[in-house]
Amino acid sequence: MDARTPEPTSDITKGNPQRLAVDQLFALKGRTAICTGATGGIGRELCVTLGEAGCDIVSIQLPLDPAGPSLGEEIKALGRTFKAFECDIGDSRGVRECFSRIWDAQIVPDILLNAAGINLRGKVTELTDSNIDSVSAVASVR
Repeated sequence: MDARTPEPTSDITKGNPQRLAVDQLFALKGRTAICTGATGGIGRELCVTLGEAGCDIVSIQLPLDPAGPSLGEEIKALGRTFKAFECDIGDSRGVRECFSRIWDAQIVPDILLNAAGINLRGKVTELTDSNIDSVSAVASVR
């Protein structure tokens, strides 16, 4: 192990917790993850963590998503591959077409991470049916 990697032991009961490197917790070298919501928030952090564990990332992202290129650079800096496919996952026909493009590219996933979503702030009793439907439509990949 190099100086940056902590020993894989930790004794929390003695007040000596250590942060283990992601590749010590789990290894995904050679695996491929297809990810929605990869360019923001929790989805981005999960994709980077998967990359640190050795996973190649396929991002399904909104057309012209400005965060896509920086995510790609971050994943590639980890020595992993990154491919982006544009799709609005709220459009079921678009989702089918996107997956056809993924299959045509000979990509075979080991992991599907669905982190896409929107957050409408407010009391659920005050949200309109349209508001609730839009949250549900984005959060569910058909």
